[in-house]
Amino acid sequence: MSLQILRCLGVSLLLSIASCSMETEGRGETEARGEVWVRGIGVTSSFDLHKDGTYVSSENCDICPKNQQTGTWQRRRGRLVLTESVGSVQHVLVEVKYRGCNGLVPAARVPELSKLFPTDIYFRWRDACARGL
Repeated sequence: MSLQILRCLGVSLLLSIASCSMETEGRGETEARGEVWVRGIGVTSSFDLHKDGTYVSSENCDICPKNQQTGTWQRRRGRLVLTESVGSVQHVLVEVKYRGCNGLVPAARVPELSKLFPTDIYFRWRDACARGL
């Protein structure tokens, strides 16, 4: 009977170690690719700013077709400019303070900032400030 208990403890220990290492790997992968910004709940859009100056943006929802865009990014005087690789369309996002949290909003929506909902603002992924909104 004590041998069975020892085996159970050993298996439990291995599973605990494996789950911890998986969490660490996921976190390192996100940090390696640069900044990640997310907007919305349920239907979300996000973009990953890679350290090499490229980005990938995507719209995510359960029933929508996968929509992904790539291009280059750069910061200019409090603005983030995303330039699509196809068609050279530029998306300009402005850095804002929204209810005390740092966020990004499309430049055209800045005048109506007080009327926006938290789901309209891009926040850094895992930003503790934005979770409370």
